[in-house]
Amino acid sequence: MSLSLTMRKLKFIFLLIGMFLVVPLKAEITEDAPMVKALLSTLAEAEGYIRVKPTLASSLLKGQQAQIKSLTNKEQLRWHQALIRVSVALNDTAQLEKSAIAMFSNSALKNEQDKLISLYSGLGITMRRFGHFSESISLFDCALNQPITDHRQQVSLMLSKGISLRHIYKLGDAKDIYLQALAIAEQQREDDFISAIHNALGIMALYENDYSYAKQQLLLAMQVSQRNARRSGHIISGLNLLLIAILENDLMLYHRLHSPISKLTLATQNLDRHHYLFWIEKAYQVNSNKALSLSEEQELLHRLGKIKDFTLHNLLVQKLAKMLDIKTLPREREHSEYQGKLLKYFQQCLW
Repeated sequence: MSLSLTMRKLKFIFLLIGMFLVVPLKAEITEDAPMVKALLSTLAEAEGYIRVKPTLASSLLKGQQAQIKSLTNKEQLRWHQALIRVSVALNDTAQLEKSAIAMFSNSALKNEQDKLISLYSGLGITMRRFGHFSESISLFDCALNQPITDHRQQVSLMLSKGISLRHIYKLGDAKDIYLQALAIAEQQREDDFISAIHNALGIMALYENDYSYAKQQLLLAMQVSQRNARRSGHIISGLNLLLIAILENDLMLYHRLHSPISKLTLATQNLDRHHYLFWIEKAYQVNSNKALSLSEEQELLHRLGKIKDFTLHNLLVQKLAKMLDIKTLPREREHSEYQGKLLKYFQQCLW
């Protein structure tokens, strides 16, 4: 047999082997492609619902979670990141733990700094919500220790850490981090953050009975909110200023703010702010030497019990309950240590 004939036969054999090896692979890719496309379509749809319909987003993501192994590691990270955002919104701790562990175990996370930072942030918010304040602060520190390139993300994390510090009454530490965040926000001209920080500083000063500094910070918050037509910031700073007007018996400030702030407040669907306004107005009534009726006292207690915001509830109890002769106690925030499945990740502060 000639050498050329032998070579032709060998090439033919190799070609046949190659066909058997490649064709199944192509078929597998073709079969998986529609599933991947459908999964990514579901993911995009769920991401659009996270803020407006978190329950629907959760249902979409959980419904096809068993199939996401068909996705790449980066796409799986995106899927679990969406699930974590939904879990934070719905207080779904079990799913939050599952998705967080899946993300920490995904090798692609090391190269996805934004997702890692968002993961720490979401976990920090959840830990705070369930009274695990030390873990919450540690998680925000983990996030802040990453190489952050987005200044808005950095400021947001600093504000979140400040809130956790306030819950354990480390007001000095909270003020320090708020002032650091304020410097960054002012440098970058981020007015929404500037307004929020001034308001937070004002609230802390209110708790410490430093009404002069509180008024200064809240007026700055209101000015920034008005300049940028931020109605929510305008309302909350206005309500806090009305409270100071009551506490200092500053009738001029009260009359200047009451009409515009009450109209804005009652036009919103935030019932906590409606209750806050009611308490302020009844305090003004008492300051004007007009006694409360029994039904008004009962309504004050009823509305106080409806307030969801822990800080607002205790602020009203501390500042106005005695003036209004309402006998009630502040809510106690339970502190506890987290003992769940994510503990080792909190302790290691990975990467």
